[in-house]
Amino acid sequence: MFIVSKKNFIFRLSDGSTFQVRRDFMGEVPDYLQEHPLFQAAVRGGDIMVPGSTSDKAVYAADAVSEAAQAAADIRPDAPAKKARKK
Repeated sequence: MFIVSKKNFIFRLSDGSTFQVRRDFMGEVPDYLQEHPLFQAAVRGGDIMVPGSTSDKAVYAADAVSEAAQAAADIRPDAPAKKARKK
C-alpha cells in the first residue's frame, strides 16, 4: 500500500514489534498496517494520505482530501478555519 505521511508515527503491532513511519515519508507500507486503529485514525484525521496510485495527480488529489479532513478534525477554538468562519 502506498502512503504519504505528514507526521511521525510508531505503530505497535500485536506481536510486540513496532513499525515506524517518519514525517514526509512517501512509499510502500505493509498491507496489514491498514487494520491498525492508529493508522485508521491518522487517515481519518488527514495525517496519512492513501492515494489511489503513485502518480502526481493522485497524490495531489489525496492531499486536497487530507487538508479538508485536517480542517474538519481540528477542534481547537482558535483554529484558522474556525477564525475565517467567524468573520
